[in-house]
Amino acid sequence: MRVSGIWRLGLLLIVLGASALACAGPGDTKRVGMNATPRSTATFQESSPVETDAAVYYLTESPSQFDAYAVATYKNRTGRAVHFKRCNSDSEGPMYAIRRSGSDAERRSLVTAVWACVGGVPSGTLRPGDSLSARVWLGSMKSPNADPPDRPEDRIGRFQIDFLLCAAQVSDSDDCRLLPLSERQSNEFEIRFQ
Repeated sequence: MRVSGIWRLGLLLIVLGASALACAGPGDTKRVGMNATPRSTATFQESSPVETDAAVYYLTESPSQFDAYAVATYKNRTGRAVHFKRCNSDSEGPMYAIRRSGSDAERRSLVTAVWACVGGVPSGTLRPGDSLSARVWLGSMKSPNADPPDRPEDRIGRFQIDFLLCAAQVSDSDDCRLLPLSERQSNEFEIRFQ
């Protein structure tokens, strides 16, 4: 069977997205400490609904990409159940987005979460007092033929992680009505080159 170039590209994007998701599981946090500056107790304040494990993350370079990982944690302090979007039926953790913040909010970014999900997955539920963590890839792939060309400054700067928390339980995560951003965003953190 012959596969067209568009289908090959689509399949490649799905495989890369699935690989990124496999790396984004909350259970695998061993490599996080290798490229993060832990937050001191003076700077680690539970002022944001989602808290990262460090204030600064350092990119490590490989032939095809730049890598850094954060562990982001949400603790349900609302006194009621909170629901979250899930990517597939095996997902125990939340879906999330990564965005530039502060003075970097309008700058171009190569750091983003790409999800390759199936439909019809019910949202997850987090009871009052329970916590939910996700291992978040803060890296980016190298694209030597990109137009416009990739620039080093597109990989670094100030960012936040937004958990995709739902206002109510839904039978299909695609139907999730998100809580206001102020109830599901992380503290600001910085991504730097080593």
